[in-house]
Amino acid sequence: MREAAVDALVRGVWAAATGEASWVDALDPVARHFRARMAVVQRFDLANHRVLAIESGGAPDLEDGVLQYLRQFHQLDTRKASLLEGRLVPHGGWYHDHEHLDEQFVAGDPFYQHFLPAYGCRYVSGRTHAPAPDQACLFALELAPDRGPLDTDERAELDRLGGHLDEALRAYERLRRAQAQVLAGHQLLHTFAQPMWLIDTDRFVHDANAAARAEAQQARLLAQRGPHLVATAGRLETALLAAVHQLRGQPHGSRQVLQHRPAGAAQPLWLHLSLLQPQLSAGAFGAQAMVLVTLFDPQQVPAFDPYALSSLLDLTPTQARVATGLAQGHTVAQMAAASGTAVATVRSHLFSVMQRVGANRGDDLVRRLHDGHLLWGATGA
Repeated sequence: MREAAVDALVRGVWAAATGEASWVDALDPVARHFRARMAVVQRFDLANHRVLAIESGGAPDLEDGVLQYLRQFHQLDTRKASLLEGRLVPHGGWYHDHEHLDEQFVAGDPFYQHFLPAYGCRYVSGRTHAPAPDQACLFALELAPDRGPLDTDERAELDRLGGHLDEALRAYERLRRAQAQVLAGHQLLHTFAQPMWLIDTDRFVHDANAAARAEAQQARLLAQRGPHLVATAGRLETALLAAVHQLRGQPHGSRQVLQHRPAGAAQPLWLHLSLLQPQLSAGAFGAQAMVLVTLFDPQQVPAFDPYALSSLLDLTPTQARVATGLAQGHTVAQMAAASGTAVATVRSHLFSVMQRVGANRGDDLVRRLHDGHLLWGATGA
């Protein structure tokens, strides 16, 4: 009976690796089978141990814990460094923390005292492997104190599952890199002046326009480490990681807006992330969920650029073009005639824009559009 159950778990991880199922659907049964609070797959940049992505399944009340881990506590996770550096067990070998960390250490360690107890976790069993030369993957089970460590039979089952997971993740990485070669032919991103990246929820870069490649080469704010998009500033990297994680499983068009003010800069830069679900984007960006990342620099992009207005202020394309037309000196009547719509319709769009920006009159809106920092400061709301 247990053997048949492990067979089902193996099929689940292969389904997730080939895109037939989500990683949540694959990892939830793993957590239940081993009576774990959570089953986790984390991907890291091998060069600097930066967290690239995290997949998890298990207790539904732990989603807050995943976000807290990404935002802050992964930096305190002493187990992670031991596993990634292979200090205690070689890569591919199993690490069971109770065999390496005594109770005295646990009693004085911030991660064990201030993070794990809040989410009902105490023990971990995990292993690392490298699905690609530039990244490491950690598979782990987080176990409750009253559940205790894995017994001998459970370890044998986990070892079998772990071997299949290693192969599945290698296949997943090969498939993703092959798909990226096809997606690189998309021309849509390359028509925009703003730096734009098309990434998946592991931050794997599937496409980038010329401005994005130039930005990544300068590494002013964002860079590409291997195939992954990362932020060069620590706080922004943490925010970017959390923002991408929060977009997982969200409806098409869900967005996150981040800001970062470089040292000595008069105005902040804005990073806009928009989720593209394949079934609602005509499959134009591939067969899996993608995140469109756009960098807006008020010094380089006109404040009344329609795409910037639409993205950062959450305006419809029509509302953005009405705002742009007004900023360029067109009257409501002229815009109505040019678009073949009623004057009342254009006024309605204009009123919506004014509400969004916080302007009282049309001339106030125009002033804000031309005085960029007032407009850009309204974003992220």
